[in-house]
Amino acid sequence: MQVLKNMSLVNRVLAVLYVAAIAVVLGFAPGAKAQSGNVYASSQAQVMSPTMKGVILQVSMKLVQPSGITRTGGAAIGGVLGGLMGNQLSGQGKAFASVLGATIGGFVGERAANAAFSSRAQELVIGLYNPTTGALSSTVTVIQPEPFEAMSPNQQVLISNTNGVFRVIKISMDAQTVSYR
Repeated sequence: MQVLKNMSLVNRVLAVLYVAAIAVVLGFAPGAKAQSGNVYASSQAQVMSPTMKGVILQVSMKLVQPSGITRTGGAAIGGVLGGLMGNQLSGQGKAFASVLGATIGGFVGERAANAAFSSRAQELVIGLYNPTTGALSSTVTVIQPEPFEAMSPNQQVLISNTNGVFRVIKISMDAQTVSYR
């Protein structure tokens, strides 16, 4: 506590911002959500899931940005570090340099968090079969983040919904076809 009393007002504010930034990043970061075709969360194990049969119509790769909390945490940490660097200057421009350093550091920190925590995903446009007629009856889009099993057009698939998380699963060509009609 004595250390805080010996610090200048600017340094005390920056120290508080630094602690707040760490609290945001560590305290409010969302937990991992298993949502790819190859990874399941514990809440999705041993759960019966409805499935639909479909065919892949189109596949394209997309970029998934990190959450706003992650990017805000990066901006906060970058801002604090930039402000501390600007505060190291001496003279009349110290306050201006601190503010400028915090602003630039916040921008760079947000961009760095965005680059570091972005991931790839495949966007799958799927034609769904009508179980009664066997004809394509509707089209849906499912985004599967990494790690995913690569899909290709005309691939026969099953779409499962496990506790609100949709997955696209390849139908093995080696599997015996079962008819329910």
